[in-house]
Amino acid sequence: MRKLSKFVAVPLLTAMLTTSGCSTWWSNFKKDPVAQTETLIQSVEVILSVAAVTFTSVKSALPADKQVVAQAKFDDAVLTVNKAIDAVNAAIQTAADLQQSKPDFSKVVADLMSAVSSLQAVVDEFKILMQAPPPAATGPGQPVSALPPGAIPAPRGYDVLTAKISALKSRKISMP
Repeated sequence: MRKLSKFVAVPLLTAMLTTSGCSTWWSNFKKDPVAQTETLIQSVEVILSVAAVTFTSVKSALPADKQVVAQAKFDDAVLTVNKAIDAVNAAIQTAADLQQSKPDFSKVVADLMSAVSSLQAVVDEFKILMQAPPPAATGPGQPVSALPPGAIPAPRGYDVLTAKISALKSRKISMP
């Protein structure tokens, strides 16, 4: 029996995005759960990449004594998301092996969504603990910061991360 590949999702996703316009992920899921679940996985993989960039920014602004704890919690959250992705892939493979035309992925998708929410919670938890950078010198020839003194800039990628997770939660999947 032929195994499903992640590479199958890209042409399916491209076709879906160009033909379905504004349809929601959920309505497409009812029609083709395998392709839509693979689309979901791809979106989660994008979220993992953005979360890694964002967390690096968050971690560098944490007090030194919090960085080790933060990294351990972030690593656990990423591991949980990866295990959830593996479970979804296993469910897709099982459905393919059993030749199910309309498999039920609700449990594994719910677990994946929960894992992504936990990842976001870890980033948010440590974002709150970020320290303001030292005040920038504003001598001649040096730029003046747009932030007020003591303000903490948003971590790099944080807005993108929250937007991607919001889109995922609303089941309106968009790929970069």
